[in-house]
Amino acid sequence: MTPGTEVSTDYRWPYDAAHPDCWQEPWKGIVLAPDDPRAWKNTVRFPGRLPEQVEVDQHLEDLRQRDTPLTGVPVLYDFDGEASVQWETPDKVVPYQQCLLHWRVTRAERKGTYKPVFKVNERSDGFEIKHVPTGGTHWMGDGVDTLSSEDGQAWKPGTPGFCEAWAFILNEDASTVYEGCFPDLDPDDFDDPVLD
Repeated sequence: MTPGTEVSTDYRWPYDAAHPDCWQEPWKGIVLAPDDPRAWKNTVRFPGRLPEQVEVDQHLEDLRQRDTPLTGVPVLYDFDGEASVQWETPDKVVPYQQCLLHWRVTRAERKGTYKPVFKVNERSDGFEIKHVPTGGTHWMGDGVDTLSSEDGQAWKPGTPGFCEAWAFILNEDASTVYEGCFPDLDPDDFDDPVLD
């Protein structure tokens, strides 16, 4: 993820242990560059202060000399008016829109109101779209390397919420999916998707 990208994780969903009606949308953060002084504010290395750029550069050089890799991604969150940097696990950080759609699907599933017409299944050799009412599938192959959201953020297979977010988008535009993937089915024979 490049610095400035809006992101979140599936463990930054406020009140997700409560009833789904109580859930709030995922916290939105901004990826910082590892050499951004804000990423190091009030850390063990720089307790109680915002370090100068030269101090951060020296610290990163010291880590390189000791062959100590950075294992996290610095993400700047605004937790109800309080800025806070969290060093997130890289494979858990996804573009915000992907996380938000995953959250919407999970919330609706927990409420028992989610009734998709299409689901996306990830297999070891590719992807398939499943027509839920009939059980029919349309093979997508393994050519799906990334999907892009309207704001140009890349969604990668295998990341948290990838299949759920993709399925949500397919269900939002069900008529196009019927036409392109299930041309033998008449959409009027089936209920429309219920997404929330």
